[in-house]
Amino acid sequence: MIFGRLEHERDQESISLVCKRFLSIINSLKVSLKIPEYTTISTISRLVQRFPNLKQIQFSDFRGDLNEAVVVIARSGLDLEELLDMAHDRYKRAVWLEELGSNMRNLKVLRFAGGERDADLVRVADSFPQLEELHMRDRVKDDDGKLIVATDKGIDYMSLKLKRLRKIELSVV
Repeated sequence: MIFGRLEHERDQESISLVCKRFLSIINSLKVSLKIPEYTTISTISRLVQRFPNLKQIQFSDFRGDLNEAVVVIARSGLDLEELLDMAHDRYKRAVWLEELGSNMRNLKVLRFAGGERDADLVRVADSFPQLEELHMRDRVKDDDGKLIVATDKGIDYMSLKLKRLRKIELSVV
């Protein structure tokens, strides 16, 4: 309880150097993780093992294989509530959405760069029954150069499937 009252993360880091028991306690207190741009997949794997109580992971300009990173996180056994700021290769998005959906059924907030708007909405609705907020952004054009946008069909499907959904943000950059 005392360690949980420390306001600054650097104070917790200092205490974690004292002994293995303190390190274990501090690791269990961490609920949020920001993955910086040059983090390797093996480092991500070690981080999700080190911090078993993570509820939020945010990618910030990650330059590695984001699809592989999300699959590692999905298979980690974490019970995440938020996964934020992901920009993925549109051809592999179905893979990580299905992987996340089968392993993290309690995800409440998802923020990523979409592409196939209606198809992505259907995948999200089928994969995340507890979703409360969805943020999708992208500027994707079809083969004729027309902007791909969500239709009423995709939105209707989500609204019927996701009873807890309270916010949808579909933005075009």
